[in-house]
Amino acid sequence: MSNLSVRQAREGETDYHTLDRYTIAHGVGGLALGLARASLPTMLVVAIGWEILERFRPDGFGMFRQNTYDTPENAVTDVAAVTLGWAVGYRLTDSYPLTWAKPRIDK
Repeated sequence: MSNLSVRQAREGETDYHTLDRYTIAHGVGGLALGLARASLPTMLVVAIGWEILERFRPDGFGMFRQNTYDTPENAVTDVAAVTLGWAVGYRLTDSYPLTWAKPRIDK
């Protein structure tokens, strides 16, 4: 597919509104990163990198059939959802560390 046919989402399309059906998926991804005790910089690189990938290759994802990319508001919300999910997952492992998660080291 040519990038010439790729455009920003418009009213009524997925990725247009601040919240959409993929916002929860971003939050769950963040939760998984938090449970795995990914560092804050790692989580931000993954979250922002994913949004950049979505922006420049929306046709590279099987779920995106309309060949549109997120509005800036939607992209920011997606990163915020990952961050919130990460914070919850990271906090959950403070009291009940998972055996496969990195141990917490207090300084």
